[in-house]
Amino acid sequence: MNDRSARLPRLRILSLAFAATGICLSLSGWMLEPGQFFRSWLFAYLVCLQLALGCFALLMVSRLTGGDWGEVLRGSLESGAACLPWMALGFVPIGFGMREVFPWARPETMAASAKLMQKAAYLNVPFFLGRAACYFAVWTVLVHFLRKWLRVERQALAQRDDAMLAKARKRAAALSAPGLILFGITVHFAAFDWGMSLEPEWHSTMYGFLIISGEAPAVLSLMILSAAWLDRRDALSALVSPARLYDLGNLLLAFVLIWAYIQFMQFLIIWSGNLPEEIAWYLHRIAGGWKWIALLMFLAQFASPFLLLLFRSFKSRVGALAWLALGLMGIHVVNVYWLVAPAFHPEGMAVHWLDAAALAAVGGAWAWKFSGGLARSWPETAEGDGSAHD
Repeated sequence: MNDRSARLPRLRILSLAFAATGICLSLSGWMLEPGQFFRSWLFAYLVCLQLALGCFALLMVSRLTGGDWGEVLRGSLESGAACLPWMALGFVPIGFGMREVFPWARPETMAASAKLMQKAAYLNVPFFLGRAACYFAVWTVLVHFLRKWLRVERQALAQRDDAMLAKARKRAAALSAPGLILFGITVHFAAFDWGMSLEPEWHSTMYGFLIISGEAPAVLSLMILSAAWLDRRDALSALVSPARLYDLGNLLLAFVLIWAYIQFMQFLIIWSGNLPEEIAWYLHRIAGGWKWIALLMFLAQFASPFLLLLFRSFKSRVGALAWLALGLMGIHVVNVYWLVAPAFHPEGMAVHWLDAAALAAVGGAWAWKFSGGLARSWPETAEGDGSAHD
């Protein structure tokens, strides 16, 4: 058993322990404070859902565009995308707790607001649940067929069958092109439903882009961490070379800049318009301690990564890039919390122990599934041309 083969089972056991502990604590919190349980569960769920969605999107991009960076990340991306159909199970508590989470799901709140009544045809429980079912159906079907052709691709590589390999890559690319369009549409509407409608009187056509842009640096950071961790003292060193690390660093820099640009553009448009119904969303997120969270995100998700990733030497060292990726993974959790929690605590920052419990439950289960996929999909050896063989 090589070093990587020994580490993956330990990671699965640790993830399962976190999940079990988090589930027990969350169930206790549900009995004590049901409203807080559902709010905390939504936050934790969105943290992990964005990772799964981001893995799926980046996997389709890699199959459509090709490139060596896709070979480095292929196993991790496929493992993350494979978690996506299972995320439907995590949505079940949100469906049961809609009245505790979404103001528009309470008839008395809807009836008291003329603006909400205008949105009643869209914001109602049956239609909301039906849309959620459609999102997961689309994602599950796309993931199923994309993974099918990736398995054929691995089989062709193992058999050194160039004709089968060309066919598999062509089919994967042909699926990825319309798949990315469907992905963009469904994720935008899911972002409106599960994030923006927490404050239903506020709206922004850029909100979906805001969510997608936040997924990208977090997912690429997870991929870099996975590659760095699995690369230690085994055959993957041929894949995770300094040149490929440099490419991943450049890609991470691009994602950081895209996230910062979209964040700034939405803020600039809304703030310059200075309309009460639009600026309220930002006022809730700079009230009290929330303003320090916003400052932290600016420094940790844009300013520091931007400065560090300008240096070629930094991007070519696996240890340095891994530490930066670890920091960006942490700030991803903070970013999702900043997007969700102020809807329930607009007066100032508030953190509940159930937030950590729910994150351990959902995150532990996600990591358990993700690490199990790594054991099956990551290449065992690396050839000099960058192709991997199972």
